[in-house]
Amino acid sequence: MTVINLHDIRSLAIAWMWCAVLAGPALYAGTATAQLERTVGVIHSDAGTFDGYTFFAPRSSYQTFLVDMEGRLVHTWPSDYLIANPAYLMDDGSILRTATFGRGFSRFNAGGVGARVERIDWDGNLVWAYELAGDEAQLHHDIEPLPNGNVLMMAWVYKTREEAIEAGRDSLRITEDGVWPETIIEVRPTGSFGGEIVWQWNVWDHMIQDFDPTRANYGDVAAHPELIDVNFQAERGKDWIHFNSVAYHPELDQIVLSNRGFSEVWIVDHSTSTQEAAGHTGGRYGRGGDLLYRWGNPAAYRAGTETDQVLFGQHHVHWVGPDLVGEDRLLVFNNGFQRPAGAFSSVEELEPPINPDGSYVWPVPSAAFGPAAPVWTYTAPVPTDLYTAILSGAERLPNGNTFVTDGAHGTVLEITPDGDEVWRYISPVVSDTVIVPQYGEIPDEGFNRDANTVFRFYRFGPDHPGLAGRDLTPGLTIEDGALTTAVDETPGGMPRSLSVDAVYPNPFQSTTTITFTSRHAEQARLYVTDVLGRVVRTLADGITPVGQSRLTWDGTDGEGRPVASGLYVIAVESGSDRISRTVTFVR
Repeated sequence: MTVINLHDIRSLAIAWMWCAVLAGPALYAGTATAQLERTVGVIHSDAGTFDGYTFFAPRSSYQTFLVDMEGRLVHTWPSDYLIANPAYLMDDGSILRTATFGRGFSRFNAGGVGARVERIDWDGNLVWAYELAGDEAQLHHDIEPLPNGNVLMMAWVYKTREEAIEAGRDSLRITEDGVWPETIIEVRPTGSFGGEIVWQWNVWDHMIQDFDPTRANYGDVAAHPELIDVNFQAERGKDWIHFNSVAYHPELDQIVLSNRGFSEVWIVDHSTSTQEAAGHTGGRYGRGGDLLYRWGNPAAYRAGTETDQVLFGQHHVHWVGPDLVGEDRLLVFNNGFQRPAGAFSSVEELEPPINPDGSYVWPVPSAAFGPAAPVWTYTAPVPTDLYTAILSGAERLPNGNTFVTDGAHGTVLEITPDGDEVWRYISPVVSDTVIVPQYGEIPDEGFNRDANTVFRFYRFGPDHPGLAGRDLTPGLTIEDGALTTAVDETPGGMPRSLSVDAVYPNPFQSTTTITFTSRHAEQARLYVTDVLGRVVRTLADGITPVGQSRLTWDGTDGEGRPVASGLYVIAVESGSDRISRTVTFVR
């Protein structure tokens, strides 16, 4: 005879109650859920994609992620520092990433601020780091690993108001804080920390101006387009140039830079010595550190007007790589910032007119550098559907498609040469402790940006040297709890059986969703207290289902009355183990 224990029946009933409350859509509304529009992760995947792994570093995270074509997490590289901008996958499976100490660390308190470059191996070990941060110079935005193992880095350098006036800057357009011209340095890593600057190029060495005839650099930029007008776009203030990407061509030994302030791309000679880079002669192309090529806004050297401008606050200019469609052309994400034709972004592919020796066809006086127009442009079918004023990029894939990052919205698109979208992914990562669940809403931070920003996404094939021979077994998707297995340990260092993965949105006005994971079925209570520890409401009390679950709190107490605005504590308690997260309710 089978004996039925009433306690077992009660426990089973409570377990089903948890499942119904916390995972209800899957049990009771499966059909309706399937019809909802996906909000994060892989939004759609159609025929014609390039099969591989997507690599990205969310800008509010300490981790770098690798996901498969279904958005399932394959690998992470952790760091002790918040990402600044991009990360790069290296051939040995390590990553080279930028990191930041945050804004306010020095006088260089601007978007894209960095401080540190670090290399982290496949197993998450820090193997090298370099720092440049302070009131005299600070790393920012992009880096570029070189074939010789060195790293190109960009930095702001500080020039006083007096130094700017000496360089011919209009004194009415200089604050007391001076200006921040740009420098590019090549760093040779030494040991596990630090490096030697073995090459340097400075914008400040190549300025021209026709404002003050008493200065040594007095002249007409229209007659010298290889130089940089110190007063062009001076109304932008201290950071009036604002580089945001750097790339290298090993055969040409050239560097291409994205100058957001001027809405131009510039190419300079890397074959020079540092001394030659400071002058106007020498190097493989005989021009020293002067510009070899510029494109995007001919008004910057008085060879056109605003109607001739093509680039608008662009990012991520680089040469298309070997054996790819469009090899050696320049690919650039054109943000469209303040574009007169409207607020939309585009991708431009251009073919600079180049001579057999690698130099560029020089324009006749008062004419602009070629080409007259890009050879390929992508805009969304409804152009304004793709608009990101900041961040972003585009790279060519081996199948001829283009991988387009909409950085302000944490989104990446795979686009065919005909402009068809065949794959879309939206990062669910708001921070390492806030992951947007599927069908959840990503917070809008205003100014046309969401809270899940990503500087740049990349796609790598399974034959990439950094991935070959690695364990690429996928787990869950990030939005379904892939990051929870390493969250929360007991004081003794053992993994907790329960973890609170996210409380989102936070702050909230109507409802907030608590996402938590139970590693095995156990008696637990989830409740809300005020800051004095008084229980406001018990949300669930019973046997937890195994896996990730979610429930909501609507800002009411146990009697259904709205609570006051303020800080509250979400707590999960099991035996002697208690985990808590804070949440702010705003009425």
